[in-house]
Amino acid sequence: MTEPADLALDVLASHDVDLVVLDLILPDRDGRDVLVQMREDAATAIVPVVVLSSNAGSVARAECMAVGADDFLEKPADPKVLRATAARLVKEGRERRDAVRDGITGLPNRAGLMALYEECRRRAAPGAPITVAMVSLDPLAEVTMRLGEDAGDRFLLEVCSALHEALGKGDKLGRWETGELVAVLPERTADQAKRILETTIRALTLDDALDGVRGAGIEITLSGGVATVANEDSLHEAISSAQRFLYAAKASEGETVHAEADALDLDTHTILMVEDDRVTATLLHHRLVRDGHEVVSFEDGREAYEWAAEEDFDLAILDVKVPGMDGFELLAKLRDIPRYGGVPIVMLTGMGSEADVVRGLELGADDYMLKPFSPTELLARVRRRLHAHSASSGGGSRASGGGSPATGGGSRTSASGPTRATTSAAQGSEPVEAPSGEGSKDVDPSDTPPRNEAQA
Repeated sequence: MTEPADLALDVLASHDVDLVVLDLILPDRDGRDVLVQMREDAATAIVPVVVLSSNAGSVARAECMAVGADDFLEKPADPKVLRATAARLVKEGRERRDAVRDGITGLPNRAGLMALYEECRRRAAPGAPITVAMVSLDPLAEVTMRLGEDAGDRFLLEVCSALHEALGKGDKLGRWETGELVAVLPERTADQAKRILETTIRALTLDDALDGVRGAGIEITLSGGVATVANEDSLHEAISSAQRFLYAAKASEGETVHAEADALDLDTHTILMVEDDRVTATLLHHRLVRDGHEVVSFEDGREAYEWAAEEDFDLAILDVKVPGMDGFELLAKLRDIPRYGGVPIVMLTGMGSEADVVRGLELGADDYMLKPFSPTELLARVRRRLHAHSASSGGGSRASGGGSPATGGGSRTSASGPTRATTSAAQGSEPVEAPSGEGSKDVDPSDTPPRNEAQA
């Protein structure tokens, strides 16, 4: 039994536990923040968690369940109910530990990949980099929709078989999402990994087993992104890097596999961020700039609207509770400007009631995420939104605003207005990923991931 969150996380890192009973009110931080950290750590990603709270509201329960809690009990908990809940979750947790493989392919699923990646890190020489490749099965959804689920499964299995033949003994392959595979290649360079993916793509174009797919007029294509990361980086950070090159490959008309060693002319998008919490703003700014975007940041909603009326942006991230003009009003006003009718807008806020979520989506938000949040998951959603918008509009970024890029680090709004920072491959250490907030649920109308795999 521990009280401070940091001590509890240290215990979890050094001991195997069957169940965590978590209070929302801790001496040093919000219990939901601890829950998010647990789900981001490979060692605790699948450990059962039951939350105890004196806040019995449906919103608190929904928030905790959304970021990975397995059950939620109101204080004071009935001892019999608590014992029964604990026994059930311990049993489910032991079964869950055995369930780290995808049911269709037999490959490691997300939890299994996280464990394999940690094993690769432990075995690697100190400072040795690790290469990660992400593969998108572009036609899988069309194959499934037009030819049926069995045909989709056969296509998936054929791709996995082709990749297995191309990979070496020490390489690991797993299924990250429905249409995405991840390969961990601990002893290969990014160029070697790229050649492996290219070999697989060529083999699939000649595969007789896929004649039925070709006969239906479905083009057999795969897209890939390859990145090499430091041994200290987590799997989510590695995949975040690979995803950037994957989306560049999807957007290109030439090569279907992109690696960081390639001389790529990646689009720089302008992202409008309206956030008055400086910790959150600094964290988001750092991650977005490192991903190659230009960030224009405001703490005041009215100032943000006045800027947007004169300039252009490619995606907006809006908090709701900001001074000057709240995020909902700003969202509505931006949608009234014709050129922003289809531009992606993401709400990132601590307001998580059903009425708030519905209001945001009805006003035109493309996505609704609650704090505390996973920066890696938010970055992945930003990429997906930008890629989808670029594909639907048939062009690259819309960024064209004036102003000079900032030369220092950070982009928080000051009294003199917003600052900007632009880079295509920023380097350096990251700030601690611990934004504060109330709530923890992600609401995405198009691609909300499963609960146990959602928090990256």
